[in-house]
Amino acid sequence: MGRIDSARVDATTEKDIAAQQANDDLETMQEVARFVRRVCKRLSLSQAKFARLISVSLDTIRNWE
Repeated sequence: MGRIDSARVDATTEKDIAAQQANDDLETMQEVARFVRRVCKRLSLSQAKFARLISVSLDTIRNWE
């Protein structure tokens, strides 16, 4: 395991944390979109059929992608 850089941790601001969280959220949504596209393609499902299959709205699927 690596060592913790205490000076860097102490220098981290709330703004830094918020920016990292926003970046993490964006990366997560991109991963979800890739997953949804892969599943739909492998199962030959339209977005609408996939949405019904997992009991979410079509808008939700579209937002994920």
